[in-house]
Amino acid sequence: MLSLHVRSVARLADIALPVMADTGGGSFVVMSSIAGLRGNRILTGYGVSKAANAQIARNLAVQWGSRGIRANAISPGVIATDFARPITDDADAAPVRLAKTPLGRFGTPAEVAGAVVWLASAAGAFVTGQNIVIDGGTLISD
Repeated sequence: MLSLHVRSVARLADIALPVMADTGGGSFVVMSSIAGLRGNRILTGYGVSKAANAQIARNLAVQWGSRGIRANAISPGVIATDFARPITDDADAAPVRLAKTPLGRFGTPAEVAGAVVWLASAAGAFVTGQNIVIDGGTLISD
């Protein structure tokens, strides 16, 4: 998990950010997860690696901001993808998760992509070091 989710992001940053800085800056978006923001009985390694991703984004924002680089993380909740099928297709798990999500539905890949586009665009030009949660309200629900 750490190699796939954390070391690979650090390696990509080491390669891409100097080039981005030398060509005028830009936006570096790291994929985290709400699993990195809350406890979980099953996804321990995944959650730890995603928490590390959010921290990498904060560190990169501080380290590279003066060179015109903005770095942010995105933390999706359950998004209707193949990865989430163990939840979305489970007749027992899906209703439980949906009941804990104020919007009452699973997210879509397009909704996550929209946040990435915003962060990469001029509209997100003053946003750096943040972890944008896209989860239909799951994280804030009781």
